[in-house]
Amino acid sequence: MSQKYTEGFKIQAVEKALNRSPEITLSEMSETLGVSRSALQRGKNG
Repeated sequence: MSQKYTEGFKIQAVEKALNRSPEITLSEMSETLGVSRSALQRGKNG
């Protein structure tokens, strides 16, 4: 069963990913947020 996230959480997660420090990879950010890397990537591109 897939996790359902609120629209607010999705927006905040993508904003954090976009504004992360250069030393932090997208994979590390996704682990911190508890979401998949591909979900963040889709959010960034969508």
